[in-house]
Amino acid sequence: MEELIEQYRNGQITKAQLEEGIKVYWDRMDFGAQELKVYSRPGMLEAILKQSKRNDAPIHKLPWWKYAAAAVFIAVMVFTGKQLMNNKKDLSAITAKADIKPPVTNRAMITLANGKTIYLDSAANGSLASVGNMELVKLADGKIIYKGSTQAIEYNTLTNPRGSKVIDITLSDGSRIWLNAGSSLTYPTAFTGNKRQLTIKGEGYFKVAHNDKIPFIASAKGTDVQVYGTEFNMKAYDDDADMKVTLLQGSVSITHNKERRMLKPSEQAVIANTIELKTEVDTEAATAWKNGTFSFSNQRVEEILKQAARWYDFDIVMETKINDGFNIYVGRDVPISKLLKSMETSGGVHFEIEGRKVIVKP
Repeated sequence: MEELIEQYRNGQITKAQLEEGIKVYWDRMDFGAQELKVYSRPGMLEAILKQSKRNDAPIHKLPWWKYAAAAVFIAVMVFTGKQLMNNKKDLSAITAKADIKPPVTNRAMITLANGKTIYLDSAANGSLASVGNMELVKLADGKIIYKGSTQAIEYNTLTNPRGSKVIDITLSDGSRIWLNAGSSLTYPTAFTGNKRQLTIKGEGYFKVAHNDKIPFIASAKGTDVQVYGTEFNMKAYDDDADMKVTLLQGSVSITHNKERRMLKPSEQAVIANTIELKTEVDTEAATAWKNGTFSFSNQRVEEILKQAARWYDFDIVMETKINDGFNIYVGRDVPISKLLKSMETSGGVHFEIEGRKVIVKP
């Protein structure tokens, strides 16, 4: 925390980055008092912004943050003591049931043009398949790349099932794609002709190799996203009512039902019957899955659980309808109970876990 404050004072990070850092730090403090977290985190940020004037004094002359930390510690002890004395029987139902852990391995597979399936978690490092002079290679860190060149066009499909860690693949043109759980990507082993085209189901993050002469086209749900070299997130699950394309760098054109729109960085297209553009969207939230977190702002329980179910691989049972929106920021490397508790402490909803089912109760 001290290093984070010093970076802000020295102008190395922005206010938004400082706030995000405090959020991550706070969420990792597992002292079981969400109410205290919600109250204290903004207070800590306000104190930092008020007293941490940039370039006004050396950091060692401002020991205030230590007092803030001590105050938080005392508050935690007092809060915890009250909880133990007054709420001994107030235990969440989810603590008494079996928990569901996050995936620890990648269970992705590649289906080759000849129908052969390669399971990446059990495949040895090195060459997995070849087409002409083009090789499919698994690196020591688990990444998948295509090396070499060929004029032969064969289509492979990379499938990343529910309950599997994020997989990334580097295609023959150098474009890199990260694939979320519950997603698949169908692509040619080599790009020939006047375009580079592939199809995605689910969610992927694209870092496209620049090539002015050969446009890159990602297709999903009757929509084409055309780019020449850029970074964007594409969310197109079959069980979602709409499709979302969020642009981080460069520019893309989106074509759907003969309608065509252009996106600029930090804009998002929501595609259903028509294309709706949203400006100044939270790109970090849209790509949180790639960076190992769940980030939801005013999202309903059904949407939060739908995304969580793809990661943890569980079924959802709705015994009540919850209309409230929830703000959640939790790492994806924790058991599902931590995500559920974050919503429970906000009030109005309770959960039970039975096997691989999450039951929503009033």
